[in-house]
Amino acid sequence: MPKLLFCSSGETELLGHIIPVYAWACLAVTWMGVAEIAFGVLLLVARRGWVFWLNVLTLSGLLLFVALFEPGMFTLPFNPLTLNTALIALSIIAVMELKKLNSGV
Repeated sequence: MPKLLFCSSGETELLGHIIPVYAWACLAVTWMGVAEIAFGVLLLVARRGWVFWLNVLTLSGLLLFVALFEPGMFTLPFNPLTLNTALIALSIIAVMELKKLNSGV
């Protein structure tokens, strides 16, 4: 939600590697916030494994992006490695639970 109200300097810096104009990067961060909320709602109501695999793929891609362009972020207290790894694990657990639910076990 804060992304919708304020332009995040950290995310704007990251996007600066592919979007050189600051105002456009701020706009992109806002739209990313909207997309994250929509995808979060989809994750809550989804009963399909592909949604969670898409989450795993996206989080892995974001982790690679940070590793390539801002490796110093991995030294921060709430760094992308710990956060993304936890979210990837939760998505994989959700896929496993969906399989159990669909198989009737």
